[in-house]
Amino acid sequence: MDKPRSGNWVHRLHRGTRGPSAPISQHPTPWRHAEDVNELVPIVTMSLHFGGVRHWFLCPSCVRRCRILYGGSHFRCRRCCGARYESQYQHPAFTVCDRRWVIRRRLEQRGSPSALLFGLDDGFPPKPKGMHWRTYRRLEQLDDQLAGRWRCGIAGYLERLDSKTFNGKASPLRR
Repeated sequence: MDKPRSGNWVHRLHRGTRGPSAPISQHPTPWRHAEDVNELVPIVTMSLHFGGVRHWFLCPSCVRRCRILYGGSHFRCRRCCGARYESQYQHPAFTVCDRRWVIRRRLEQRGSPSALLFGLDDGFPPKPKGMHWRTYRRLEQLDDQLAGRWRCGIAGYLERLDSKTFNGKASPLRR
């Protein structure tokens, strides 16, 4: 049982789980004020292509297979609880920034010793030995496109942040 960002409790299905259903209970504790919840959650088994089986919880609400159930007043899947992935809380400009860092990490793994020494605005790292020029140019072009999107996105983000900080009034820095 893990505690996610939302504050609800998470129950994961582990390899050793057997049987047609799993009793899951959640009891109040001094640090967590909740009601007693006892639910019998069905477990289904799916055979794999190369042998073996995989066990899944069935969400009691939508009857979808899932590996993780989120607890609260009842145990439900991510969709039924309305839980989101961590990246969905992130501003789109920062998602673009993450994609640019992935390209730099890829260049570093391919042997470019200085790929991560370059910041995002310090130019594109040199081509690593062994990488095809066509691949390098494609990554460089993708990085240029992402850089343009990042500049537009971060400008809008900073503008909104500025207006929230100063309650719609002009920033003292702009005077």
